[in-house]
Amino acid sequence: MIVQEAERPSLGRDCLVCAGVVVGLGIWTRPLWPADTVHRVETLVVPIAAGTLMVLTALVLMAMAVASASGRGWRYQLYRRRWIKALSKTRLTDEKRDELLAPKLKSVTSDGTEDVLRIRMLDGQSPKDWDLRASRLATELGAASGRIAWRPDRIDEVELILVRPQGKRARAEAAETRQARKIRLQPGTEAA
Repeated sequence: MIVQEAERPSLGRDCLVCAGVVVGLGIWTRPLWPADTVHRVETLVVPIAAGTLMVLTALVLMAMAVASASGRGWRYQLYRRRWIKALSKTRLTDEKRDELLAPKLKSVTSDGTEDVLRIRMLDGQSPKDWDLRASRLATELGAASGRIAWRPDRIDEVELILVRPQGKRARAEAAETRQARKIRLQPGTEAA
């Protein structure tokens, strides 16, 4: 089975591995080098390596800024890792010719305790399909709850609004409030 939106191999990770191998071999074989070669390598390689490291750091920081501005920041990556599996469990995927088709996660924006996932639906899906599965999908994605919103002018897209789980203290306060409401609203008691 082939997944349509498979993860691509990381070129940056491959480059770092190759650089690590070269540096490791250099350190391992250093005792075999002639004495003057060590000094030459240190005066030549250290400044070049430091400059390269600074340029790579700047590029990574710029890429992170662009990713954050385009809605593909760390929250996007967080949901992206679990996206295909969660959609499969909630039956929001389709299979054609041994190829798993999954709705595309377009962007993720955060607003306080909510994350808004903008999704392009597959052909044949409707917002009602998503609405019926929103709470299960929210659970699969690690959220406390979820609901669907859509705009009539964008019939091929929906927004999944996920409420992130709260901390222990907030959950305990919410549980106490629910318990107090239950006690007040039981038959035979007066509502305050």
